[in-house]
Amino acid sequence: MRTDAITHRIGAGGSILAPLTQALAGHLFLVTYDLTTDSHYRKDVRGWTAQYSPVAPRLGIGQLQPADGPLKFSWRPYVGLETGHVSDAVGDPDLMTQSDSVDLYVKVASQMRAFDRIVVTPELTQCWQRKSDRASHGLVEIGIEFVISQTAAGDSRVSLEFGLAQGRRPPGFAREQSAVVALGVKF
Repeated sequence: MRTDAITHRIGAGGSILAPLTQALAGHLFLVTYDLTTDSHYRKDVRGWTAQYSPVAPRLGIGQLQPADGPLKFSWRPYVGLETGHVSDAVGDPDLMTQSDSVDLYVKVASQMRAFDRIVVTPELTQCWQRKSDRASHGLVEIGIEFVISQTAAGDSRVSLEFGLAQGRRPPGFAREQSAVVALGVKF
């Protein structure tokens, strides 16, 4: 399992929007070029990501509902394609055995807010490998953020964050079962 990994993405996103009163109010697109390396910038894994998500506020897709009140909910489905090619494994046994990848994925992410101080973000991802073993893999993640301090605009300034993940994460699809605790500080 690779623990020393940094991913840099550069890309472009776009949207096609209609009036928010329509059932399907828009479409979001994202295309990135991805470079994954290690903290010494020796390893080299390159690829592309293309992703699509609809916007439908009346169904709660992409916009917190209700707009006012102490409890709010939103969700967003995604469909995407990721590719990867190991250019230089630098002796990493996981990367040396990793073949080129082309993965199709579907993700459902949601966000629940309570009193603007507690944010719960569960995500379910199903991924289908189109190269190598052509298997299907699932990943379940949940994050809980307790906002300690907010900016005047209501954004989180200082927060305590907990995260859990279980399943198989691309590109190597090694089994993952992890827990994370973090202190978030935004400047």
